[in-house]
Parts: sequence; C-alpha cells; structure tokens
Amino acid sequence: MRLFPYYLLAGLLVLTGCDSGSSEPDPLVAATLSIRVPNTLLPVGGGSPIDVDARTAEGERIEEPAVMWSTSAPTIAGVNADIVRVTGLLPGEAIITAQIGDLVARDTVYIYDLTGTWEATQVVSSPLLLTGPAPQTITFTLVQDRTNVTGTMTNSIFLGPGDAGNGTVTGTLNNRTFSHSFDMGAGCIWSMNGTLTVQRDPATGAISLNGNEWNATADCGAGAPFTWPMSVPMQRAAN
Repeated sequence: MRLFPYYLLAGLLVLTGCDSGSSEPDPLVAATLSIRVPNTLLPVGGGSPIDVDARTAEGERIEEPAVMWSTSAPTIAGVNADIVRVTGLLPGEAIITAQIGDLVARDTVYIYDLTGTWEATQVVSSPLLLTGPAPQTITFTLVQDRTNVTGTMTNSIFLGPGDAGNGTVTGTLNNRTFSHSFDMGAGCIWSMNGTLTVQRDPATGAISLNGNEWNATADCGAGAPFTWPMSVPMQRAAN
C-alpha cells in the first residue's frame, strides 16, 4: 500500500488553518446626499468650503465619501475636490454639483467684483453745514484685486475747513463684508473705519453695498468731532 506523503498532508493542514475570516468590512453605501456652501456670495478670488452630508439607509454618516464634483460654469467658479472648496474666478453664478452613483446634490454660488463706481445719496446734517441739512452724494470708485480693494471716495457737499471733497479708500473683502478705511488728506482730521455689507437682490441679481454700519468721523477744530452713518445702500452708478 502506498502512503500519502506526510509533508503534503501537513501543508494542507496549514493552508486550511490560514482561513481565519479576517476580511475587510464592506464599505458604507450612501443612500442620501446633500451639500451646502456656507458662503454662496463670494468675491472674485474668494472661496468657501463645501459641507457634504452622505448617509447610509440606516442614517449613519459616511466620513470622506467618494464624491464626483462638477460646476455648471468652470470659468466662473471652480471646485477643488482634494480640499472640497469652491473658488470664485469671474463675476456670475454657477451651480456646484456633487454625485455619488445615482445620488445628486446641488448648490448655487454667486461671484461678484466691486470694480467700478458706487454711489449713495442721503440727507446729512453737520454742525459745519450753515445751510442746514442737505443731500450728500458719496461716491466710491473701486478696483478689486482678488480680496483687496483700493480706490477713491468723493462727497458732493462741503463738510468743513480744508475739506477737499475726496480721499483714498483701502479695504479687504471677506465674502459678504467689505471692511475699509478712508483718508481725506485735507485740513480736517478725517477717519473712517467701517464695514459695508455686500448684498445680492435675488429677484434681479443686482449687487449693492449696505451702508448701515458705515460711520464717518470728522474733527475740524470747530468743537467736538461729529459722526454720521450712511443710511442707504450704495448702488452701481449708471454707465
């Protein structure tokens, strides 16, 4: 009788013992998908993260899901899939789309550029206005370079001794806000440190600068410094 080689039998036993069932767990399968851009109104050169929420049928959230990203207008807004962030490239609007299999989610971003002329007219009352309250037109002529803004400012009425009626503006953009300072460069000691809020009209798409938080302070040596707010939004001047 021929005996089965013992070394082949031992090898079979070893191979059989290797199957311990230690396989990787199955990947989670997304049943729902939603995205949200926290800052949908962005300046050219500005950006915002994109919040992604993918969940299983049992409601378990999937960390770092494999999402395919696209944009309806690549020249206006781009998506960096590695850091899940949208960046404004040119003025306009773009639909950002996320897809996992058959699941699709979208959000819309609006990109703006403040380059141009902005105006607001309001009635002001200054201790130095001998004629009493009078309408004043404030004009900003701005140039936006990514999130940095520079330009000039003019006002239409005489506000005090040495008032040259114009000055320089510098500021920075942080999505919806434009924080800036103003230097009159005239006889009055002028200072302005304020914030204009960038707003978009959902009906027309027009951009305006809300001046409710804008305050100018002047000290022209004729008593205590005086301050007044801008109470109306600044609109783009007609071409």
